[in-house]
Amino acid sequence: MMRLLAVASLALALTACDKPEDPAPVDIEQMNKDALGPPVQITLDPINFALIEKFDLFGAGCSFRPEGWTDLAIIANDQEATIIIGGEAVQAAADAGSRELPYGARAEYDGLSQAFELNLDEGEQLTEDYEVSTYSGTLIVRDDQDRVVYEQTGTYECGA
Repeated sequence: MMRLLAVASLALALTACDKPEDPAPVDIEQMNKDALGPPVQITLDPINFALIEKFDLFGAGCSFRPEGWTDLAIIANDQEATIIIGGEAVQAAADAGSRELPYGARAEYDGLSQAFELNLDEGEQLTEDYEVSTYSGTLIVRDDQDRVVYEQTGTYECGA
């Protein structure tokens, strides 16, 4: 009996000395993404002439018209870009370090709730008039977590 007790004690002591397995590393970035949930897609309101007047969106720069739209989705100049969501103007400041587009517009604009990325293909100019040049391209809007919430192809018009 003593021998059995000694063997059991030795076995218990040896298992207590086993090194526990290391836990799997925690992916903090993935945990944060999961906690945020999926990005909420947005719908841009068409910008017609009445809204251009209301929000004083006149001047040189570039505007974007999504495929199938007659109105604009964004108007950008050398200082800021504006979209309309739910009847409210959402503006973002020009990123002076981003690529300069025709008429002083910028390729990127940063705001508090959204960031805008104007991707126009200057190598494929569709038309050129005296004061307006037209390009095909894509508009991307990101939320404050840098997630894409809007992406559409269409046409950019840059001019005065």
